[in-house]
Amino acid sequence: MEKLIWSEDLRVGVEEIDAQHRQLIDIRNRLAECCSAGASERRESFHHILSELFEYSRAHFLAEEHFMQWQGFPGLEQQRQEHAEFIEAVFAFSKAASEGEDACVQCVNFLTKWLLNHICQSDMEIRYFIEGRHGA
Repeated sequence: MEKLIWSEDLRVGVEEIDAQHRQLIDIRNRLAECCSAGASERRESFHHILSELFEYSRAHFLAEEHFMQWQGFPGLEQQRQEHAEFIEAVFAFSKAASEGEDACVQCVNFLTKWLLNHICQSDMEIRYFIEGRHGA
């Protein structure tokens, strides 16, 4: 699987959020590497990365939603819904893995698609909103 690279096209313009998005890209890339490991190593690494992904999403979504609320961002409820759906999907991958299913590749594909769609569409709305308010 190809490695994802941070680019300015993904920049939302909020330093904390952009740093957290770079962290998510790193998690995604480590997950992609995990998929090419042997079965035993993959299973252990996958569980570890999923745990990290849960912790990341909790902290990131809380920070992002707090920022949106503080700014009066009109798309906050839509963002909350997308964040909840993300957590549900990660939980489903975790459940599948705990039941012995090898869900690593499916999880990477989901995370890649979600990350790029969410940042490039939903989170860019935050950028446009801020730029509109501050004349940037």
